[in-house]
Amino acid sequence: MAAEDAIPTIDISPFVDGSSQDDAHQRVVTEIDNACREVGFFYIKGHGVDEGLLEEVHAGAKAFFQLPLHDKMRIEMADNKYMGRGYQAVGENVTKGRRDLHEALDVWREINDVAALRIPTQHLRTDVVQKMDAFVRGKNQWPDASFEALYTQYIAQMLKLGDVLVRIMALALGLAEDALSSLTDKSFFCLRVIGYPPPEDGASCCVREGGDSMQNGVGCGEHTDYGFVTLLNQDDTQSALQAQTLHGEWVDVTPRKGTLVVNLGDMLSVWTGGKWRATPHRVVNRGGQYRTSVVVFYEPNFDAYITSADGAAGGKSEKGVVYGEHVCQKIATNFSFIS
Repeated sequence: MAAEDAIPTIDISPFVDGSSQDDAHQRVVTEIDNACREVGFFYIKGHGVDEGLLEEVHAGAKAFFQLPLHDKMRIEMADNKYMGRGYQAVGENVTKGRRDLHEALDVWREINDVAALRIPTQHLRTDVVQKMDAFVRGKNQWPDASFEALYTQYIAQMLKLGDVLVRIMALALGLAEDALSSLTDKSFFCLRVIGYPPPEDGASCCVREGGDSMQNGVGCGEHTDYGFVTLLNQDDTQSALQAQTLHGEWVDVTPRKGTLVVNLGDMLSVWTGGKWRATPHRVVNRGGQYRTSVVVFYEPNFDAYITSADGAAGGKSEKGVVYGEHVCQKIATNFSFIS
């Protein structure tokens, strides 16, 4: 199945440019609802983000990843007292126990006042959060000031866009437009700047059971995202990102100039009682070139309690979860150097 048949493109400009036309708003709401129910992946256009900025962050990513390894390792995540923030080399990210063929730089919202959390970390239900206390309280690592300035600007644009999307999603669920605002007003966002080398000569570039993803040429193994909404800015590399349809078929999420890719995470599936799906996806870089993607994960607040009671609107009941606990459990198993 071609991506254009499985994954729709939705023009959200009526919500971005302040259009007061009810029929235009309703069209967007209906299209978002259909996409979230049927595949959990869609492209957006009319998003209001300057195309020059979308391209500039890719140029910055490629320049950073082209640096000598010892320069990148100056902000190494494994050597950072604030674990989970910084650079990880190729093979350090682990998906389902297998090393992934990519390198990345991770930046998270800094929680400057842990005591102000509505559910303080010491009251969360698992010891995982205590183990990850350095991550929760951590400070980000940046290559240099100009890199930080560029990507801080980009994060701000993506958070603004995320605010628009969750307003539309609330309406699509038959709820008040601000139904999600108390859960996302201090989004514990993550910026991931990712580089995917092409597979080495002799790598199969196929997905199979067993073995190591590094050897198989798998940039990132099959997974779902952690939180609410993923905002993905792809470069022009063809044949890389794949999403799994409801029927279990893998389809290419082909880059489309001027668009962003949106997919849903675990917490939005919980919040909707499973009505909307967190879609499995993976990266198998068959494009023959070094691929970059710049991702902002628009997440719930760290202390947000996510339950289907408010968002299910007819979906099945799910046990609630504090997002901070959920994300710490994920991070604790996501890197080869965290024991």
